[in-house]
Amino acid sequence: MILADEMGLGKTIQGISILQHLFIRENIFGPFLVVAPKSTVTQWIREIESWTDMNAVLFQGDKDARDLVYKHEWYFPNTPKNSGVYKFHVLVTTYPMTMMESKKLASIPWHYVIIDEGQKLKNPRSKLMQTLQKYDAKHKLLLTGTPLQNNLTELWSILNFLEPKKFDNVKDFLSGYGTLASTEQVTRLHQLLAPHILRRTKELVELSIPSKEETLIELDLTTTQKKYYRAIYERNRDFLRRYAPKANMNNIMMQLRKICNHPFLVEGVEDSICEKKSKQEVNEILLQTSSKFIFMDKLLRR
Repeated sequence: MILADEMGLGKTIQGISILQHLFIRENIFGPFLVVAPKSTVTQWIREIESWTDMNAVLFQGDKDARDLVYKHEWYFPNTPKNSGVYKFHVLVTTYPMTMMESKKLASIPWHYVIIDEGQKLKNPRSKLMQTLQKYDAKHKLLLTGTPLQNNLTELWSILNFLEPKKFDNVKDFLSGYGTLASTEQVTRLHQLLAPHILRRTKELVELSIPSKEETLIELDLTTTQKKYYRAIYERNRDFLRRYAPKANMNNIMMQLRKICNHPFLVEGVEDSICEKKSKQEVNEILLQTSSKFIFMDKLLRR
């Protein structure tokens, strides 16, 4: 199943709710696997512990840390390792760990696997996809806030991961829907996807939300921004060598974009400007050197 709700509609909690339903209502105590980006695994652990009674274990870190988890959190004491009984209910790990520890993880008969940011599986030849396909998973759920793009090969890759027996031939899939040249082809593709994808938008969930409005406000650069902008634009190496010695000049446009947001985004500028300044002075400089920061400061006060 693909859960493709817009960002902010609680895909994480919905995924956890499925595991909690299996745990409480169906008396299925796992093992469950959650694969998520490194930046969100602690959030998954926190939400599972807040909303459920399941034992969630975080499996990441260096080899010593992983071995410690395997030794103390994997099995109950005096329980044979081939018993199929695990101490954890939910194991939360990252994409790199699924490949580095595939020998341990692929040997477990997972009852339910949740893949956060499931769009990462769009490449059928990637090492991540080839590794996860070897996992023994009874049910799979992909979470993605990004709607599926118009690349049918990538779409087939995700469907193949979910149901490899049903979607076993990419050539047949592309020959049937590859061009999407006719209304009939589009309709048949929608009918094919309907049982496999659930997507809600904020407009469907909350009808009282007013239509989105955008206001564009033009701001002048501060004196500091203008000074660095001109130096980078004109490739003033004497100035940059003195006041931004670590600035990367390989991509001028990127550096100019950084300056327009905040000069401190250019490496070395913050050290140059804030040298020998107190913490209070640094905070004031942080605010006053960017026109966007000055505007946001006024806006937030209002």
